[in-house]
Amino acid sequence: LRMPNSETKISVILTSYNHAQFIRESIESVLNQTFLDFEMIIWDDASTDDSWEIIQSYRDPRIIAYRNEENMGGRSISRAIRKGVYGEYIAILHSDDAWEPSKLEKQVVYLDHNPEIAAVFTHVQVIDEEGQPFTDKNHFYYDVFDQPNRDRFEWLRHFFYNGNALCHPSLMIRKTCYEDINFRNGMNQLPDFNLWIQL
Repeated sequence: LRMPNSETKISVILTSYNHAQFIRESIESVLNQTFLDFEMIIWDDASTDDSWEIIQSYRDPRIIAYRNEENMGGRSISRAIRKGVYGEYIAILHSDDAWEPSKLEKQVVYLDHNPEIAAVFTHVQVIDEEGQPFTDKNHFYYDVFDQPNRDRFEWLRHFFYNGNALCHPSLMIRKTCYEDINFRNGMNQLPDFNLWIQL
């Protein structure tokens, strides 16, 4: 049973669905962060493979795990936030992604020193199922996240004319931002895009 800690700096929300072959690497990439003051909420979306058994094998006190009784399709992040997270900042990870060890540390330093900034993203290394760098230069995901920084109006213009180019699992965001977010469950295929536009 997790003991609430209102002083936790980061709430990591890890969404899980049928990624048994990857989820251990995802969890370990969080546990191996150089920044240690976090809680990790793992929300499994009724996986039918061994994902839930792997999740339950961890005994780290910073982890709390939930499991949907039936597949909800993309609502796990909003459910986790509504359930209650303690961190000043929220970081999102999916069960087929992994972080570099200093990811959280660098983002915390930036947000701590820039209180006017709501969220920060990172560059992304796209990898294949073997964990090797993606080499298909014709694939949409090869360089879609390789973007320059923009001000808010330039980002909105890019979103509406080009589409989404921000990677959700690279995000760290202030928890207070979610107080102003209207989660639209009817937009299950576009939750990231919807979130960036509202921000």
